[in-house]
Amino acid sequence: MKWVFVAPAIRAQTLVSRAGDAVFGFATIRLELEALGIDPQAIVSLPLPQGAVDYYGNVLVVSTRLIRDNPEAVRGLVHAFNRAFRET
Repeated sequence: MKWVFVAPAIRAQTLVSRAGDAVFGFATIRLELEALGIDPQAIVSLPLPQGAVDYYGNVLVVSTRLIRDNPEAVRGLVHAFNRAFRET
């Protein structure tokens, strides 16, 4: 398998056009594939924990140094992330 990184907006199309053999994404990738005409019965999903991938999910990662030296920046990052998450 060759890893190819593409923008999320073209991930499903990459599979449909056979430019890739598999795609990784959130559960919404199924909806994208169905919208492009893929038979739902043909879609095989492998939840990441079952695939032996240590996956964190939606997280923010900052260094302990940033937390210690600039906690206001961390608070601002968390605030901005939560706002964007709610609005999208």
